[in-house]
Amino acid sequence: MQRRKLIAGLVCLSFVGKESVSACADAIDTGAQAAFQAGNWAEAARLAEAANNEDNFVFAARAVATQIGFERPIRCSAQTMRRFRRLIDLVLAKNPQNMHAKLLDATYDLFRARQLGPVRAFVDGAATRGKRKLETLIRLSPNLAEAHGLLGNWHYEALRLASPRTANAIGASEARGRQAFARARAISPNDISFPFLEANSVLLLKPSENAAYAIILLQGVAHSRATNAWERTIKSRAQQLLALLQNRDVEGANNLALSWL
Repeated sequence: MQRRKLIAGLVCLSFVGKESVSACADAIDTGAQAAFQAGNWAEAARLAEAANNEDNFVFAARAVATQIGFERPIRCSAQTMRRFRRLIDLVLAKNPQNMHAKLLDATYDLFRARQLGPVRAFVDGAATRGKRKLETLIRLSPNLAEAHGLLGNWHYEALRLASPRTANAIGASEARGRQAFARARAISPNDISFPFLEANSVLLLKPSENAAYAIILLQGVAHSRATNAWERTIKSRAQQLLALLQNRDVEGANNLALSWL
């Protein structure tokens, strides 16, 4: 993987895989929920989309986003990305103000930035478009934890991959990244995805300096109770990173985290 990029994508978009939908959601297809619980993201998306209503479309888009995140955006097929885009558009066509769809729309731009590569992402605008959408979302919905978590990761990855001048120009800040993660964890303290993503982010930015903080973040995740395939994957990855860091293999932990990009 190239270390010097002008894009800011995701370590792993795990938390977009959460099954939560809007507070007044229509009933989510039970088969889709079961498929998601089992880790069959593509089948979950297919079944939810077939239900043909706004909240099932959101669920379907989240399932595809989870698939892309775990399988790595840079390896995602054009067909899967088109499906993700189509599902987002189906939700927005029914309700342009759907906050979950807006979050997924920002996520799409972050995925695209990673796929385009350093120069093309910067020229295309994908490198910063996702960030702007997340900031708008946070102004509209300050308690949307996922938006804060994604924005926190954006800041860390922009600092890691861009030159200092470029990072400054696009508004990347370690302090703002840490604040965003702190806000996400405060809103959803029981969500294991935020400490996991933050641990990856700080470790990849400054491996040796941030190893101790990463251990603190990962310990809670590693000892959490996983109830579905998504949580089990997050927990397993946290345990792998934690074991390496506790054995003082910072380089190994850093390489492992890089392998998930």
